[in-house]
Amino acid sequence: MYYHLKKEGYFYLISILDDFSRFIVANKVYTTQAGANVIKVFQEAVETYGLPNQLLTDRGRQFASWKGINAFQELLGNLGMEHVLTRS
Repeated sequence: MYYHLKKEGYFYLISILDDFSRFIVANKVYTTQAGANVIKVFQEAVETYGLPNQLLTDRGRQFASWKGINAFQELLGNLGMEHVLTRS
């Protein structure tokens, strides 16, 4: 999710949400959509609540790559997690 403030520019909210309880496990606001920021928020969620079995994301470039595997996908693969992508 992003917000645009006229004088300050764009801000991006990255959240990890438990799908069953709808509880926000971790979230942060950044000025870029970089994959490294997604990894930071994900790591915070895992440190606090443990590793989930699977993770559902959209197909944004910070979550999935059309060509090969990006850093986030590599992290999930190394952790043995199932990465579920929404339909395009």
